Amino acid sequence: MGCRKNLKGIDVLPYHDMGIKKYESVGLEYPLKGVKTLTKADAEGARAVILSGIKAARAENGFTE
Repeated sequence: MGCRKNLKGIDVLPYHDMGIKKYESVGLEYPLKGVKTLTKADAEGARAVILSGIKAARAENGFTE
């Protein structure tokens, strides 16, 4: 992603389990059952890691911000 010159921003959203009831209502097993939901802080931490990688890739390839 860091090599994409048109990348202006990135949103990282925490996983939530709001779909569980919908799956149950139609008789399907929820495929992510047991996956831990994340906090906003977790999403912000993931975003920081991704942005750090993008910046490193851009620096390595001579792109400027």
